[in-house]
Amino acid sequence: MPRSRTRDTAVTTSPEEIARVREPGSVYGWTQYGFATVDASALRLRGRSRRPPCSALGLRLASSARAIEEIKRGFMFTAFEKLCSELQLTVYELADLVSIARRTLARRKQEGRLRALESEKVYRIATLFDSAVAALGGEEQARQWLKSPKKALRGQTPLQHADTEVGAREVEDLLGRLEHGVFS
Repeated sequence: MPRSRTRDTAVTTSPEEIARVREPGSVYGWTQYGFATVDASALRLRGRSRRPPCSALGLRLASSARAIEEIKRGFMFTAFEKLCSELQLTVYELADLVSIARRTLARRKQEGRLRALESEKVYRIATLFDSAVAALGGEEQARQWLKSPKKALRGQTPLQHADTEVGAREVEDLLGRLEHGVFS
């Protein structure tokens, strides 16, 4: 009987196949596709890597409406500093990634708040970091992945490539392929 794959789930439909695939450490159950075996280590990994949206900024943005509201108002400078800490970057490195000049950065620090366009760029990087943590299973793995050059991104690091919205979508697509086991 043919076997198909969906995310971390190997789906089988015949009783013989079900009996054959039973292995210690696996979880079994019925899905919309039939009887499924799920690697228990993958379940533990996914459970450990779940983070609230935009936790990299230290904000609680439960909905996209709330995120839009906060972006339009402008993030507090402390959110920018929190993201620097999460990514283990200096404020100047992150400022370069989101195209904020050093003098402007000093003014924003003094004012205590970023502008809407700057906040949107910071939000883009924060959501990529959160996506990388979820896809790769941990913060350290996400940091390393975001900071190392990728052939699929023409030799740029994912952080460098995400300096535009289109580039950020390409990085998200690459993360999605990695999460689903498609090597790129």
